[in-house]
Amino acid sequence: MELKITGFSHFTVQANFEWTFVRVYAGDLYGTGEAGPTPGASEIAERLGRLLIGEDALKVNRILQKLRWATLYAGTSAYHIISAIDMALYDLIGKYLNVPVYVLLGGDRTEIPVYVDAHGGKGLEAMDSTLIPVEPPWLAEAKEVEKGATVPMPVHGGSRPRGGTRTTRRRPTRGGPRS
Repeated sequence: MELKITGFSHFTVQANFEWTFVRVYAGDLYGTGEAGPTPGASEIAERLGRLLIGEDALKVNRILQKLRWATLYAGTSAYHIISAIDMALYDLIGKYLNVPVYVLLGGDRTEIPVYVDAHGGKGLEAMDSTLIPVEPPWLAEAKEVEKGATVPMPVHGGSRPRGGTRTTRRRPTRGGPRS
């Protein structure tokens, strides 16, 4: 059995920090991984992605060893991208075998606790990978909405003025509140 890697892509999203995402492709399938903020992430991803083409995605340890040797003198920034590639490989393999990643990692749970933090609120700051404050375009739009401007909502269509009505539906919980 072989799962040949045919492509690689990466992109960086400016949120509270610069988050870099990678995708490892094998034909029509792909796996996605995420790297935390680190200087030079895009450049490192570009170089490491070339080393993946033609490799068997099922040989995760071989690939990770190859990437570690390739970045022997690169410093810790490279490990952010290697970790993202590791995640993407397991995501790809899980899709290929039609099993959740937690099963591949030896898990036997039916539920997994998840922590989500969007760093939202009035004190939101955005920083680049070297922790220098920046103002991303979406934050400038948010400030315009606070002033009463109308901005397009590309996901749902239409526009939302400041102070628009929001409706929140609570999902029913099974078995009472969760701790």
